[in-house]
Amino acid sequence: MRRAEGRRRKLRFAVRVGDVLLTRDLAWSDVVRLKELVKEFCRWDPQEKCWVARVDDVLRYANLAAGALSEAFGDEGEEAVRRIVELDRELREREAERGVLLVLPESFVRDYRAYRLLRRCARPSPRRLAGAEVRYYTINPEEAVRRLLEWGVEPEELEEVLLDLLQEIDPSLTGGQIRLVERLVRELEGSGDAVVVRDCGPSGALVVFPRPLAEAERARLEELCSLDYYQQRVVEGGVELVPTRLSLVKPLSSRAFLAPYFAVRLVEEFAREVGLRVEDRVKWPEEQIEVVKRGFRLYRFQEEALEAWRRAGMRGTIVMPTGAGKTFVAMAAIAELRLPTLICVTTVELARQWARRLRECLGIEAGVLAGGEKRVRGVTVATYHSAARSLGELYDKFGLVVYDEGHHLPAETFKEIAFRVKARYTMVLSATPERADGNELLIFKAAGEPVYVTSYLDLVLRGILAPLKLEKVYVELEGDEEAEYAS
Repeated sequence: MRRAEGRRRKLRFAVRVGDVLLTRDLAWSDVVRLKELVKEFCRWDPQEKCWVARVDDVLRYANLAAGALSEAFGDEGEEAVRRIVELDRELREREAERGVLLVLPESFVRDYRAYRLLRRCARPSPRRLAGAEVRYYTINPEEAVRRLLEWGVEPEELEEVLLDLLQEIDPSLTGGQIRLVERLVRELEGSGDAVVVRDCGPSGALVVFPRPLAEAERARLEELCSLDYYQQRVVEGGVELVPTRLSLVKPLSSRAFLAPYFAVRLVEEFAREVGLRVEDRVKWPEEQIEVVKRGFRLYRFQEEALEAWRRAGMRGTIVMPTGAGKTFVAMAAIAELRLPTLICVTTVELARQWARRLRECLGIEAGVLAGGEKRVRGVTVATYHSAARSLGELYDKFGLVVYDEGHHLPAETFKEIAFRVKARYTMVLSATPERADGNELLIFKAAGEPVYVTSYLDLVLRGILAPLKLEKVYVELEGDEEAEYAS
């Protein structure tokens, strides 16, 4: 009798959906039946004594959740699910307007290519929704395009393939998200005979030709965009230089290539040769910085160096002897361009000297990446090694890069920076650009050929530097010193 009465007694059945608590008094048999339905997207909370719906799973199983909660709580249950789905849609649409592709991946992505795309191109990006944290991911669309091209997808197939894979990852793509993908892919196609060049993140610039290149054209592109490169190999008795051919462009498909940002000018040169034009859609860093003052004047030879650099398209190597004031030429360029600038130096002490000069001469409080300091500002001075370690953060922030005494650095360190940084303008300052490993061509290709060269003797003859004076000072040696000297 008591057992029968217990079964007829009403029990509280409660489900929390985000920030909404749904409750209803039900017979035991109904509670048993409904709990089996909600277990698909809920977990039991013994402290609160209710089922808690994971917002992630409500979104993944929206139809199931709406049906179960409608059966349990009527219109109120269905409305709780509808509200979460609508909040999710609004969030996705807002992010898509900002160019952000926000997805909530399926618990198990069956398509292998879709799974690889998710692993390679997405990063966690949790957001608050309906009072709970939802484990969204943002997919980098530029990286996704690059990956698909590497996997053999031709540019004309990209839109269909990318949307299919994204639907495998997340079937709930909104109209705004689909339009974002369509717009991104269509930006790869120029009008008529245009070569399209656009950002592809830290990997470099994506270059898409309007047609497949003929064999001779591919050979010419490779010739323009490659150089002799020497790697050191330890052998018995010392080190030998092993020559290799370093290619700057990476073929992705019959029409698409990946190239460092500095190689865009080489692509433009090639396009002119084959009768094509270039649509440069790279978002070059162009935000202006404030230069408070210019508390110095250049000598005539320094002005000549700056003018030669201008004529070369604001790219190139300036060769001057130690003490000739190369730093002032670079500061004049910074004051003229007023672009965010990264200055790479060889030592911590030089980084601090540069920061001091910038403050005194231009009124700029520079950021420093050296000696344990890590402050990134509109103008930042970094040792080469610190810059190389921080490229993920730095690569797209600077419109001008100054390489101070870059010939002293290991070629791999210089290459790591030059091949990834997205700067339209570059300046190399050097007293002796020739390198012991023969890799000065790497510097010239990446940052510009010598545009101005002057020597110590030239500046002595112009009255800029003092001539060297050799004096012999004789000293008396002790007995043991004299014996050692004589030997």
